[in-house]
Amino acid sequence: MNPTTFYRDLPLEFLGVFYYYVFEKFEEYISPDDYLIEIRIMESVALDRGVSPSDLYEIGRDISLSARIGMVD
Repeated sequence: MNPTTFYRDLPLEFLGVFYYYVFEKFEEYISPDDYLIEIRIMESVALDRGVSPSDLYEIGRDISLSARIGMVD
């Protein structure tokens, strides 16, 4: 499946979580070129939906942090 199609089909919340984790966690696990490609694709999809990359990051971060807190409770 084409990565752009995959990301376009995701709800915004899932896209945000993917973006957050790729941005924060996966840079060390994938090649720099692949990392930048994934980031740019997700940012493009977000912008097409009227969401800035910083807002997408914040959505993903907030969901991820709330999930971690929920796991501790």
